[in-house]
Amino acid sequence: MTKKVKEKNDRNGYESGWQDAADYDIGDEIPYRITGTLPLLFHKYKIYKVYTFEDELSAGLTPPDAADISVKKNGTTDLSGQ
Repeated sequence: MTKKVKEKNDRNGYESGWQDAADYDIGDEIPYRITGTLPLLFHKYKIYKVYTFEDELSAGLTPPDAADISVKKNGTTDLSGQ
């Protein structure tokens, strides 16, 4: 599992690519993503387990609304709500 965040410059609006750290102000929304990888032959498994991410927010951060969370397969297929 990897977690990445985007940096946004308040002065010029420039937004970076996904990186390891960023600097935000109080009240800012912080775009981040968590990425996990399954085995290549996962489709051949006879028993499937739940694939779960556990992420603990730092003190003072507010968790996102469920409607703002998306789950994707290969970066495109939306699996949210499944």
